[in-house]
Amino acid sequence: IYKELIRHHVNLNFTDTVEQASRFIPYVSENYPELMEEIKGIAEGSLRSVDEIMLLNARTELLSHKTSKECTSMSFLPFVCADQMIWLAQNWDWYEATRGLSIVLRIKQEGKPKIVTIVEAGQIGKIGFNDLGIGLCVNWLDSCDTQIGTPFILLCRAILNSNNIVDAINELYKC
Repeated sequence: IYKELIRHHVNLNFTDTVEQASRFIPYVSENYPELMEEIKGIAEGSLRSVDEIMLLNARTELLSHKTSKECTSMSFLPFVCADQMIWLAQNWDWYEATRGLSIVLRIKQEGKPKIVTIVEAGQIGKIGFNDLGIGLCVNWLDSCDTQIGTPFILLCRAILNSNNIVDAINELYKC
């Protein structure tokens, strides 16, 4: 599916796109080695290359400015809710062809929060929450910045790995 989306929107063949995705590997390996290990594990378990799994995790950057916009999110604060809870909600406006490819990951990791996240198979984090009270909804914001940094999907996972809101916000400054 992503081979076709990339060919259609970016006019690159799959080999060239995988090569572009591989440019993120040194940065991620240096700055998020534990997430890079997960990507390697997904590659091994799926019998795909690390570069291809990085492509799935950097698809936002590779398709940026070329695709339909995705996602709408909202929240309800305790003072408007009968149960006095905070509620988060999100839709995911993406391509019909990707319907049925999303999975719910329940991640248990040593020394970090437990996470529940909804992703496309092969990705390591996106929309979700952790057991320490961090909830994450996402929306599309365009940028003309093309430098190599933290791919959006990995940034989502780093935020969900946070112990508190200050740590989550600090992840934004690291990328």
